[in-house]
Amino acid sequence: MSKRDVSMPGGKGIWRTNWVFRCQTIAKYAIVGLTEAAAKELAGYQITVNAIKPGIIRSALTQGILGMAEDRLAEATPLKRIGDPEDIAKVVSMLVQPETSFVTGISVVVDGGFHLFNEMDQVMLDALGQSSKA
Repeated sequence: MSKRDVSMPGGKGIWRTNWVFRCQTIAKYAIVGLTEAAAKELAGYQITVNAIKPGIIRSALTQGILGMAEDRLAEATPLKRIGDPEDIAKVVSMLVQPETSFVTGISVVVDGGFHLFNEMDQVMLDALGQSSKA
């Protein structure tokens, strides 16, 4: 029997991580698909639909992983820092302005450039003391 790797757009192999990260990846791509479908459907009503794809942002949800690997995550990010909620809010604010009324069906990545590398899952797994080996 051969071993297979199923990859999502962007080249992230979802089966190389633990189940939590697999589910998170699947959910994120479902939101992208929902955003695009809603944008098509609602465009006739002049309603725009866009999505934000955040990286590691300081929040109650990320408090645990940041407590274990904040320095390493920041170092692995091209902008060398962890995002703040304000970073997301500024992009949302931009997308709801009248000046962006011709922008619809996109997903804006707000992650300090982290998506440029395929290291995030490994950093998080190492912080949790888990292996990415399937």
